[in-house]
Order: sequence, then C-alpha cells, then structure tokens
Amino acid sequence: MPEFQKSDSTITLDNLITLGENIAQNPENLISTPSGRQVFEKNVIIGEQAVRVRVVLNPLGNLRSVHIRY
Repeated sequence: MPEFQKSDSTITLDNLITLGENIAQNPENLISTPSGRQVFEKNVIIGEQAVRVRVVLNPLGNLRSVHIRY
C-alpha cells in the first residue's frame, strides 16, 4: 500500500481491494496461471501517474495480492 500512497496519499485498503477485483474481473487482463493461481495485469492511473498493477488470485479465486509492477 505504501507504493500506491506515493502516487495518491488518499488511497485506502478498500480502494486497492476494489481496484484488484475490477482488474481480475476482465479476462483480457489475465497473463498467466502458475500453480492454479491467476495473475492479471493492467495499466491504470494512480494519482496522476500511469502504473502497471498486478493482481494475483489464489487457486480458490480469492484476492491474494495487488501491487505495482516495475
């Protein structure tokens, strides 16, 4: 979360969860499925900066992580 807050100090955990769920809902963002996990990536605007966000779902389809991909 600190990485996201560097670009937007108002971002909350709920915002990140919503962002991750929105990215994972679009099958076009799916990039791989290692060990049953699903990995999604999308370019989004955080604050005024474009960043690549990676979202990982566990094998049960639950949100595991949302992070900026460098």
